[in-house]
Amino acid sequence: MATVLHQKFELLQPVGAGGVGTVWRANDRTSGKVVALKVLHPHLRSDHIVCLRFRREVEIAQSLRHGNLVTAYELFEDEGALSFSMELLEGRTLKEEVLAKGPLPVERAVAICRQCLEGLAAAHAGGVIHRDFKPQNVFLCDSGAVKLLDFGFARVANAAGLTTKSLVLCTPDYAAPEVIGGNAVDGRADLYGLGVTLFEALTGQLPFRGATPFDLLRRHLESAPPSPRQLRPEIPPGLEAVVLRLLEKAPQARFPTCEAALAALDQPAPAAALSARHAPVSACPACGEPRETAWPLCPACGASERGHAAGEWMVVLTRVSGLEAPGALLEVVRSLGAEPKRALAKRRQKAVKGLPKLILKQVSEPLARLVRDRCLARDLQVELRKIGENNTDLLHRSNTPGYLFAAALLLPWGGVVAALLVGVIGGGAVLPFVVALVLGPLAGLLLVKQAHLLLPALARLPKVVEARPFPASLASRYRASLAKLRSPAVRGTLKRIFERALVIHSAAHEGAPHVRMLLEEPCRSALTLAERSLDLARQVDDALARLALAGEAELFDELESLKARALADPAQAAVLQPSIAAKEQALEQAGQLERVHVQSSQRLLQVASTLELAAAQALVVGLPDTVTGMTVELKRLVEQAHTAVEVAQDVSRELAGEPAIGVRSR
Repeated sequence: MATVLHQKFELLQPVGAGGVGTVWRANDRTSGKVVALKVLHPHLRSDHIVCLRFRREVEIAQSLRHGNLVTAYELFEDEGALSFSMELLEGRTLKEEVLAKGPLPVERAVAICRQCLEGLAAAHAGGVIHRDFKPQNVFLCDSGAVKLLDFGFARVANAAGLTTKSLVLCTPDYAAPEVIGGNAVDGRADLYGLGVTLFEALTGQLPFRGATPFDLLRRHLESAPPSPRQLRPEIPPGLEAVVLRLLEKAPQARFPTCEAALAALDQPAPAAALSARHAPVSACPACGEPRETAWPLCPACGASERGHAAGEWMVVLTRVSGLEAPGALLEVVRSLGAEPKRALAKRRQKAVKGLPKLILKQVSEPLARLVRDRCLARDLQVELRKIGENNTDLLHRSNTPGYLFAAALLLPWGGVVAALLVGVIGGGAVLPFVVALVLGPLAGLLLVKQAHLLLPALARLPKVVEARPFPASLASRYRASLAKLRSPAVRGTLKRIFERALVIHSAAHEGAPHVRMLLEEPCRSALTLAERSLDLARQVDDALARLALAGEAELFDELESLKARALADPAQAAVLQPSIAAKEQALEQAGQLERVHVQSSQRLLQVASTLELAAAQALVVGLPDTVTGMTVELKRLVEQAHTAVEVAQDVSRELAGEPAIGVRSR
């Protein structure tokens, strides 16, 4: 006899099962339709957090209407079961497809990825972050449609804090580093999971594998993913670049939004132009990070100093291991924007033989320390030395040009012979010998102090070029914001925004006159948008800090405990009611803070995405229509960012007990 749930659904056969529930093919006796019924496992009915998350999955699915998201119908709860009905899908998951057939054709994998991005974009626009994106949650319908499943662990504005109560919030194989580390999570965590999923669909294997779950999580945090093209050479280079960017450890290094990732898939030319920009690159004197020499400020620290980091320090290579040392050193040199000499550029072993050898000279201490840290990460031992110290140990045969050794051998003997000749011709005069005796030690002392002048470095930094004008007030505000922001993720997003604004600013001040004229208005809008992003970043950072202080998960537990006590002892209900009301009000305020955070974060990421596309278009600017569209989009986003800041400020005033000013209609 068939099992009937909720006096409505006749269970026909199980479709699939997971850690939370089982999905059944069920016949709706009322309508006669065959639907999918997801039923919570009976042993989890006593866990109120799991039940709340299960109910929330229905609310999320009902609030999001999109062709790439599964449609939920109705929630049912009685003594027998907790379940909800949804559309019945025919097909199988992406995980099952890869296990059955191996790597997918490149075109199909890209098509699936595109539909996943469209579904995630719709969810993110609704303030929902999936948090457990994996191929098991990507359903490939027989009709060709792709549906995203299982928003049970999603983060949503009005229910933040529930996800903090689960022991396992994600699948380790697909977990983003910020999820593993317990840091703030936004839509870019879903993009990381999509990157792992796309890597697996293209190559048939996961980018990270570990002997234990702990080892697997550590690899997500520390190890670089392998090259997809090494595993499957027919993968296009542009697609590999998209996959590797999705798999970046830092959220700010990934695509800021799903729309930006879609643009990279659909329009590889502008994205490639942006990544392949070959402007003169140097290092910031203040922090040592790479930056274009003509940029008026450093996006990493906000410093306005220009050019390479000139100073009194040298970086000396003292020990290497393995045949890969030249390649590792070349990576370090190029990461700083330095130009390697021929032997190092060609990865020849002679570049690292005859140690110690000079890598860079006349650099600042911050840059020298940065070089040391990056060399140590690649098993290259280096020393930091000051130019004025005794560096004569570097004047050995394999490190010094041959003509200097010839000169060192011939000049002393030449001086002695010259002194003898002068003495003989001068009738035995001793003055030449005295001069030779005095000049010899002086020359030796000069050699000790200025040995670096005789030593060729393995790389050199570019020269200083004239900086382009930049609003001083904006640069000052940017430096102050970097110093005040507490969240590394928010600070990283802000850096990326200013980096793209600097690209547009640079493009607008170089090239032919007609290009400068076309980009004048977009440049002005980009700088205004960068300024708006400072306010947005502050709002996001403040909301995160206040949410951490609010302790929403603890408030929720306390509220549930108070309600349970009031239900168990009606006599105490009236006494407990004020405490219950206070906890509910605190939770409501926390929900408002979460909404501010989600809305401001989404707008900040949208700013980053728009500026990224605008920067790519600015580098390949040609048609006036393209520039006009870019200008309109930037101006529209300026208005939206301004409105988002006003909304966040009003909510903050309300929570602080101040009257809200209200958002002006636009």
